[in-house]
Amino acid sequence: MLVSSAAAADPIEVATQSVALDPERPDRANFGRLQWLGTLHLTSTHGQFGGYSGLETLAGDERLVAVSDYGHWFFFRPLRDKAGRLAGVDQAALEPMLDHKGLPFPSKGHGDAEAVRRENPGAVLVAFERFHRVVRYAMPTPGAAQAVSIPPAMRNLPGNGGIEALAVLSGGRKLMIAEEGRAPDGGALAWLHDGKQWHELSYGLSDGFAATDAAALPNDDVLVLERRYTVFGGVSARIMRVAGAALIPGAALRGEAVAEFTPPLRVDNMEGLAVAPEPGGGTLIYLISDDNRSGLQRTLLMLFRLAL
Repeated sequence: MLVSSAAAADPIEVATQSVALDPERPDRANFGRLQWLGTLHLTSTHGQFGGYSGLETLAGDERLVAVSDYGHWFFFRPLRDKAGRLAGVDQAALEPMLDHKGLPFPSKGHGDAEAVRRENPGAVLVAFERFHRVVRYAMPTPGAAQAVSIPPAMRNLPGNGGIEALAVLSGGRKLMIAEEGRAPDGGALAWLHDGKQWHELSYGLSDGFAATDAAALPNDDVLVLERRYTVFGGVSARIMRVAGAALIPGAALRGEAVAEFTPPLRVDNMEGLAVAPEPGGGTLIYLISDDNRSGLQRTLLMLFRLAL
């Protein structure tokens, strides 16, 4: 299926191909506490397409935005068929992300965006690694980046292992989880903003997984996307759920498994997660993978319904 965009910015054509999550049982729908609603392999001939590490819904919950390791926005609208399954994308467009001066980033190192989360209907927060920082952009028309305060220790994270997971909760609170930084208890370094200041905590890791994104549910529970790669085991992904009541300063957070995807299930380098309300009730979860602009990886867009 080939679609083109009528949106502003730089409209692009995106080809989509359906992919069975379970190649051995293509009609399988239930995976843990998730109902699978389709997977699409996204491709484009545009030279700037790919490398998506963060995903979020925009105001109105009908459009999505992904941020790239290479410093650009990818706007699009997911399409669903009458059965509610993922059927395609529309209104696809790319736009350069801008620095605080309103200029495109001069290099990948400066524009390595890893997470995006809606702060309110008119703004999103974006976490960058290498030059570790969190900035604010206006929406739906992003302009120059606006600085946001961060915990000083965040600047000491490994260059390519910074903040991958960023969740915005009620009351102006925010949760950030690092990919490689480690807390004294061995968990991933994490920080909670209580609306006034940052507090350090940890996020428990196991089985070789690392956190790559996070998003809050309406009740302030947090879904955390995790990814694992081994030479012999290939790529795996799972979604964990952290109780909102556990989000307190100094906490050692532990997640409960919602679903896990291991070979032969078809996932890739899953790095972006977005939560959206489903019309008529229910919660939808979108996932996107980072292909690193490599011919050996794919940009997969996945859709699930969460069974609460």
